[in-house]
Amino acid sequence: MSRTLCAFDDFPPELREMAKLEAERIWQLAYSMQGDKAFENPKRAAALHEAGHAVAFQCVADGRFCPPTEVKIFRAEENRAHWVGSTLDKTPRMGLTTPAEMWKSAVRTLSGVVAEALFAKEDYRYGSSVDEVVRGQLAAVQLARMVYAPAEEISLRLNEDTRTILERNANIVEMLAARIERTHKAKGPELRRLLDKAKAPKDVGAWVPLGK
Repeated sequence: MSRTLCAFDDFPPELREMAKLEAERIWQLAYSMQGDKAFENPKRAAALHEAGHAVAFQCVADGRFCPPTEVKIFRAEENRAHWVGSTLDKTPRMGLTTPAEMWKSAVRTLSGVVAEALFAKEDYRYGSSVDEVVRGQLAAVQLARMVYAPAEEISLRLNEDTRTILERNANIVEMLAARIERTHKAKGPELRRLLDKAKAPKDVGAWVPLGK
């Protein structure tokens, strides 16, 4: 079984072991469903993944979180048949102190793998981006503590919100993914033009308190 090691050192100590155990559970489940195929990274799936991140970054951008500046995919060094990518922005690294900040960070994190699940079809792999899946779940735990709600409920809401944002901007996700798949990157004015009409529905995330 092939898989990518995940690091969760930036999470509170009490959540790190939970993260490692959850990653192992997801790996095992993915392998049971697709075998080694679960850990492949098809080019189209990688393009959709980064396009999903880019659209989510754009939709939640504000004074705290920045829109994307560059999106790219490339062949993985350890396996040239696999494709990976990155979505870059200029958001400063600092702690998340409010429920709204935690919500936006979680949506940004989950958007790549949710985009794959929504749009990749036969190219979707159950073992994709396990680190991001787990990070989304840990964000749900932290947000649940802030709003005094069950973590399972918050996890479902985060995934549903992310899904809604991407579904409402499906044409933009698909268009940007096609561009990335063809040229392997998009940045600067071209990326801003492609994302210009990306917007989050007004009702998404309305359940999240704005303050601490």
